This record gives sequence, structure tokens and C-alpha cells, in this order.
Amino acid sequence: MSAPSEELARLIVLVCELITQSYISLAFHFFYVYYFATTLIEEVITMWPHQWMAGKILFFVMRYGPLLRIVQMALLETRFYLIFTPKTCSSLFISSFATHMVYTYATEAALLICIHALLGSKRKYLVLLGIAYAVPTACILRSQSIWIKEFSRARTIDLLDVELGYSCTWAGALDAQVIQADRVIKYVSVAKASCTAVLALAVYYKRYRGRTGKLIRSEISGIYFVLTMIETSRPGLSYITKVYVNYPKLQ
Repeated sequence: MSAPSEELARLIVLVCELITQSYISLAFHFFYVYYFATTLIEEVITMWPHQWMAGKILFFVMRYGPLLRIVQMALLETRFYLIFTPKTCSSLFISSFATHMVYTYATEAALLICIHALLGSKRKYLVLLGIAYAVPTACILRSQSIWIKEFSRARTIDLLDVELGYSCTWAGALDAQVIQADRVIKYVSVAKASCTAVLALAVYYKRYRGRTGKLIRSEISGIYFVLTMIETSRPGLSYITKVYVNYPKLQ
């Protein structure tokens, strides 16, 4: 097979993978919208009458943050056959990333508050939890600053993206620094999410082991916890795939 034919075959595979990923994301988005719609009445009855305090603010950030990001990501990843300017693409990318970070950290903070409460609300546990959370988070934020600076750069849309129906063409390049930053984000995020999950389950089990009756009713639905682990373990995956499509020679 000649070099141009190999290049075309590889490009076709990458485009098919990108489209498949878009459909998978769409399925998760529909699932969350369905979950939101079926629990809206309970939210209105339970949460809306409360005063605006930290708990209510965290709840609404976790509740409506994913909806906002679904809209933002749909504009960036769904084939609407619209064309955005490079500045619009970059702004939309950064705002989507910011939305993701806000509701992710809000969810993690709420979970840590619950763990702290289960540990008896002792100050020493709060300090330990804060340190254990701050160290990996600082590492992630440092790497994300490198990643977002590179992958938020857009250029004039090319013919391939126009034909495929996408709205933006990205100008980011996969240099060694960006690849290293992406690896740090993924590995540390997965490690942090896994450790948090193990800690939460261990504390919950120890606190309520041997008790009978109904389990406590938590303000944080388990679905937020699951979605948080999924989201924090895959930052930028779709856009790295997009860059591979735009820069096949970098593979």
C-alpha cells in the first residue's frame, strides 16, 4: 500500500473512532438529562424551600453544572454543520473546561464534607483530608494549565471539518510537554478518584457496620460520585483524538 493510501486509511479509522466517541458521549448525555427530568419534582420539593447556604449552593452547582457542560460540549463535538470563528471556539472550549472544573471540585468538596461528618467532624480529620486532597489537586491544576493553553488554540476551520459537520478546527500540537502534562492529569486524577472512593466506602462501612434499619439519606446522589470519577479520569480525551485527526504525522 502506498504512503498516501496508508495515510487515508489511518485518517478514516480516526474519523470513525471520533464519530463513535461522539455517539457514546451522546448516550451519557441523554442518560443524565433523563435522570435530571425524573428527579426534578423531588428537587423542587426538597431543595428549593431551603435558604441559600453552602449545602444548597453545592447541590445546585453539581446539579446544573453538567447540564451547562452538555450544551457546551454539544456545540463543540456534535456535527451541527455550523461554523464558528477561532475566537468563539477557543472561548467555548475554555468555558466548557471551567464549567467542568467547577462542578467536579464542588462534587469532590461535598463528598469530603460527608466523609468528614462520618468521621465525627473532628478538626484533625478535616486537616488531614484537606492536605490529602490539596496535594494531588495542585499537581493536576499545574498540568492542566499547560494542557488548556495548548488545546484551546483554534484556527480557521479546514475543509475536512466542514465536510464532517464540525464547528471548529484545533491548532494545538502534541509536543513532549503537552503529552507529559496529559499523562500526569490522567494518572493523578484516576489515583485521586480511586483513593477517594476507597476512603469513602471504608468510612461508610466502618460507621454503619452492624446497624439495622434504613440507610442514611445523603444529600449527594451516588450518580454524581460515579460521574465525577469518570470525568476526572478522562480530561481532554476527545480533543486529543481531534488533534490526532488534524495532525496524523504526529502519531
